[in-house]
Amino acid sequence: MATYTKRNRSANWSYKETVTLLKIWREPEIASRVAAVARDKKKLWNLIATLLHDKGFPVRSGDQIHAKIKGLKSLHRTLHDQKNNLGEVDVTHPFWDDLDYILGGRWANVIVKGESLVGNMLDVDDDEGTF
Repeated sequence: MATYTKRNRSANWSYKETVTLLKIWREPEIASRVAAVARDKKKLWNLIATLLHDKGFPVRSGDQIHAKIKGLKSLHRTLHDQKNNLGEVDVTHPFWDDLDYILGGRWANVIVKGESLVGNMLDVDDDEGTF
């Protein structure tokens, strides 16, 4: 007989927390690293978790950040497919504009003016090279 282990769920993401995550993800330094083909992004997920915590949100693990971004990517893909299959449809999902900006790659053409949310936090060396 199989045993059941109760899984501890973390708190649900608030709308404001998700919007802040999207703002961090929009940063070209972050967006380029999330989009990069890399096998191990644990330090990136942990960095994003730290940035969220610094903005006053509850502590999230890097795994939770990864799962949320993965879910947002899936949501974007679903909405994008619906839009393409049905023609020009008014996409009214509250995160559509941010997700389409990030996942559509438009961040790559932006010259960032002003202060970055991530500052010099990405200049971390590790065993595998520069982060």
